[in-house]
Amino acid sequence: MTDLIAPAVVSQRFVDAAVTLGYDHNPDVNGKQQSGAGLYQLTIKDGKRHSAAAAFLLPILQRPNLTVMTGALATRLLFEGTHTVGVEYLHEGTLHQVRVNSEVILSAGAFDSPKLLMLSGIGDAEHLQASGIPVLADLPGVGQNLQDHPVVSVAHEATQDLHTACSSSIAEAASFCIPRVIWMLRQIYSFSSAPLC
Repeated sequence: MTDLIAPAVVSQRFVDAAVTLGYDHNPDVNGKQQSGAGLYQLTIKDGKRHSAAAAFLLPILQRPNLTVMTGALATRLLFEGTHTVGVEYLHEGTLHQVRVNSEVILSAGAFDSPKLLMLSGIGDAEHLQASGIPVLADLPGVGQNLQDHPVVSVAHEATQDLHTACSSSIAEAASFCIPRVIWMLRQIYSFSSAPLC
């Protein structure tokens, strides 16, 4: 992740105000500490958007131990006992199974990772049985406790020129994982008579 090159002054003032109110400063939302207020970090390289695929996948596409299949839908994990040995997937209307020599890494996002685990028989046994899925492991927490990441935008008219850079974004600063965000925003914007910029 890349830090903002030239954040707007008002963005830094937002973070400073949150810290003054007692919230932790969080300079790295992807770091060990998740809560607090800080400036957003971006996936940027050489001034351009840089995706995870561009950063990690494209440089290793020629490896002999890597096969990339696009347009495929993973349908379940394959097991021998309780050991994951492969993946089943649908591609162009045909169901395929691929087995691995060492490990399977499940990285299908917040929705599809638990979905694949449940389709593979890992989850709440009662729910799996009601859906006709043979139970491999009764783990009731799979697919539960999904937390939303609400975003509250605050728009206001500035009384003075904010001097934003052309690289500045409309959303540069935020409070992360704070349940009292609305309260905090009210405190920040009535917090001081000092100008934001």
